[in-house]
Amino acid sequence: MKKHHLLKTILITFLIFVCLSWFIDGGVIYNGEFYEAETSTALGIGDVFSLPFQAFYLFAEYGLIFLFIGGMYGIFNKTGAYKKLISKIASWFKNKSFLALTLTSIIFICFEAVVGVPTLAFVLVPFFSSILYEIGINKYKVMLATVGSIILATFGSVIGYAAIINYLLGINSLSLVKVRIMLLVITIIVLVVSLYFKNRDRVKSKKDIEMLDEKRDILKPTEESTKSCIPLLLIMILSLLVSIIGMYSWKESLGIELIGNFSANVLNKISFLNGFSALGSWGTKELAAVILIVTLITSLIYRIKFNDMVNAFKNGAKPMFKVAIYSTLCSLIFMFYYNSQEGYNFIDTIIYKIFGDSSDYLVLKTAIATPISNFLLNNSIFLANSIVNLVKTISENTSTLAASGLALQMTSSIASLVLPTSFILIAGLSYFDIPYLKWLKYIWKIVLVLILITGIIVLI
Repeated sequence: MKKHHLLKTILITFLIFVCLSWFIDGGVIYNGEFYEAETSTALGIGDVFSLPFQAFYLFAEYGLIFLFIGGMYGIFNKTGAYKKLISKIASWFKNKSFLALTLTSIIFICFEAVVGVPTLAFVLVPFFSSILYEIGINKYKVMLATVGSIILATFGSVIGYAAIINYLLGINSLSLVKVRIMLLVITIIVLVVSLYFKNRDRVKSKKDIEMLDEKRDILKPTEESTKSCIPLLLIMILSLLVSIIGMYSWKESLGIELIGNFSANVLNKISFLNGFSALGSWGTKELAAVILIVTLITSLIYRIKFNDMVNAFKNGAKPMFKVAIYSTLCSLIFMFYYNSQEGYNFIDTIIYKIFGDSSDYLVLKTAIATPISNFLLNNSIFLANSIVNLVKTISENTSTLAASGLALQMTSSIASLVLPTSFILIAGLSYFDIPYLKWLKYIWKIVLVLILITGIIVLI
């Protein structure tokens, strides 16, 4: 599609936010207390033009990581073994498209529910997408089974994002773990059932047929050779394991401090490792380093010449350029929060009015406030901090705090599946070139089911 549908969606959302800032007074929630702004917090013409530049300046690394991911797959393609690997795995699922979709969605949901690092999970998206495309599955189903599963995994998060929420609440990291496992199972069932019925859909209009038959593998493997794919597969697995060890929040999630402390001591003694963070606190910087190391090792093993390596990296990164731009631009509204003086904004005003000073219906209030806050805070840690601090101020009851944390993770997952400020959603829609409104049309039933499940659990 040649229309810049996602760019329109992002800019329209931003302009709506700008207009609302003129009608709702700003304030800020700090350490659980609300402070009303003494001056106007309305966004002006200068902000409309300056915030995009500030977003690229401060959050370009989150967009650049997609260029690195594309470059890595460009190197994989150059080996010739990558296409061989994709074709071999796809052959196992010939005439078994639903099984392939089911396994893919389960892998992504379980991975993200435990690890809780969406950016790392996205590294796997091109690999699984190429397999599913090879089988003959359209891009909407592929999007739902990969990026959709990454987002929905938060709904049933067990020791990933859920454990971080509990850590911020100051309660046991495994609090309500049985309920969360149940939610994980429910999430898998809802998604698998949805994929089953979508796999059997019989569309009537020509327009719908064209939409659902479309495939867009921008990192499609094209080069094939007789070289073994086993070394490449081992490189992929080992690099994934290293990334998990580095990016998983061991201390916050499981209370394990040994890994972080040991790696910090090693980093202090080995000077050439300066610049790396301790294990358990890796971010996009370290992930980018791992990707570059993987590309170099792959090039050496498969004897790719330096010039060919550079060209292959460029060829892989090029189609990811739009993904990088849009995933950075969707931080426009977050920039207003990040860059405003002392954080004053009208979203905090709305959130405070929802919560008030009473602890009555705190879980329900959390469920309502989280999606609204999610509109502003597309960063999951910022979101959790914002809601958690307010909840902790209102109530000290451990069971109420745990239930509120559960409501937070469920509703933030649903919001991230539909809000155009969701970083991972915009990256996915851009990667698969899916219009925002068509995506909403495609997944609205899933969203409705999840809202009903959330409502039942919150009101129990």
